[in-house]
Amino acid sequence: LQKKGDGDELLRQAAEAACTHYLVIAHLDRVPPADTAKLAEPWRAEVSGTVAALGGVLVAALRDSKPSEGAVQALLHTMLTGVLQRSFPADGAGAAGNAAWSPLA
Repeated sequence: LQKKGDGDELLRQAAEAACTHYLVIAHLDRVPPADTAKLAEPWRAEVSGTVAALGGVLVAALRDSKPSEGAVQALLHTMLTGVLQRSFPADGAGAAGNAAWSPLA
C-alpha cells in the first residue's frame, strides 16, 4: 500500500527526470558530446529546485482530471525557461555559480 503523498513524490521525481533529460537532449547538437555532463549536473540542481518550489502546482496540474488546454505544457514551459534563464543569464553568471560558466567551457 502506498502512503498518501507517495504518488505525489513519484510525480515530482518523474518531472525532474523528464525536464533534465529534455534539457540535455535539446542541447545535444549545440555542445560536444563530452560536455553534456557539464550541462546535466547544474541543470539537475536547477530543475530539482524548480520542482521543489513549484511541486504542489505541478502535481495539481498533472492530477487534474480535466486540465485546461495546455495548462501542464504552460507550466513546464515556465519551469524550463526559468532554468535556462538562470543557467545563462545576461551577466554571464551561470547555474554552476561561476561567472565564466559556459556549456562549452
